[in-house]
Amino acid sequence: MTEWQSVRRGKEPCTEHDECKESPAMAEACVRFRFRRMTDDDLRQFVDGVVSGQIFTVHHMSEVQRKNNLHHVFMPLAFQDLESMGFYEEDIANIGTIWEHITECGPSINGMPIFFSMRVMHKDDWARASAAIERERTRRGRIEV
Repeated sequence: MTEWQSVRRGKEPCTEHDECKESPAMAEACVRFRFRRMTDDDLRQFVDGVVSGQIFTVHHMSEVQRKNNLHHVFMPLAFQDLESMGFYEEDIANIGTIWEHITECGPSINGMPIFFSMRVMHKDDWARASAAIERERTRRGRIEV
């Protein structure tokens, strides 16, 4: 899955930002993160992963847990804020959810997983995914055995 694409030296020059368009050197050195939107297949896999318990999102946490413990669950946030990671204000405003595969989980504390990596999803992709998650949970709840 390719939720975010990092534009760094050695990769394609950035053409997304005004300052990068004006300066080839800035375009080469850009460390901003750009959303790479999820395909329908990516979203299907994500929805199945969430419903199957293979993916953990910030939406598995209560509002209080998110406020107080988000950086304990997603450890990259404990060491750097989003801006320091290369996210800009416009990027942060478009984050729909933060998530990771359960297989990437380290130890858990107080029942909460700890991830040393994290992924982010665009808010429009999250809107589609969250609606599909609810539909899929309902569908799976109707399975007769």
